[in-house]
Amino acid sequence: MKLENYMYLETYENPSIYEGKILYRIYIPKTKRESYRAVIFFHGAGERGDDGLKHIQFNTKILEYIINHPKYKDDTIIIAPQIKETEYWIDRSQLLADGIYSFENTPYIPVSHLWNRFLDYDLLKKFPIDPKHIHLIGLSMGAGKTADLIARFPEKFASAILICGKIDLNILPLYLKTPIWMFHSIDDQVVNPNSYIEANKFFSQNHKNYRFTLYQDASHGSWNRAYEEKGILDWLFSFSR
Repeated sequence: MKLENYMYLETYENPSIYEGKILYRIYIPKTKRESYRAVIFFHGAGERGDDGLKHIQFNTKILEYIINHPKYKDDTIIIAPQIKETEYWIDRSQLLADGIYSFENTPYIPVSHLWNRFLDYDLLKKFPIDPKHIHLIGLSMGAGKTADLIARFPEKFASAILICGKIDLNILPLYLKTPIWMFHSIDDQVVNPNSYIEANKFFSQNHKNYRFTLYQDASHGSWNRAYEEKGILDWLFSFSR
């Protein structure tokens, strides 16, 4: 399945925040509705580019599952932004360091804040999306961006799937208002699983709508197993604000 045949290419820009523009692919169901739920998908570092393609050609099986789903294909808009090869959603040094990510200490990244502007100010103006049903999926670098968004907008998102990324252990209470399913693998040599493992200790005691799946031998590609977890889409879409 070629997602580019189902997701058309759009751009978003705001020169006051970022000199360039963000390319993004969007899937809008053929079935006409007054409003749709939305899934925002954040790619990993390996899918960066300016072709508007690579980020939907690799590691996006879960988007295919949504588009082919007998129910969700008709009421779900999918938006998948792509950033340039030289950009990162979050600070690269924190992404690849010892497993710890700091929300407060990450530097200002213009392209990341440009997308924040889109989500916070322009998303609902541009597309018929129910504000109670905005869901996030991120893998690797994109999971770091997903965690960052939840912390910045703790009242905004209905649920989130975070795969092999980082989470800030200093602000875990900010994540409690958003249902989260985290995935990682103990043998991941690219992004250290420590922050997820430590966060699990707090979430398991304090988070009402939370799951954590830790694989033993999935390496960095734990999204391949996560996408096949039974009921993952039903879980994601079972929540609303």
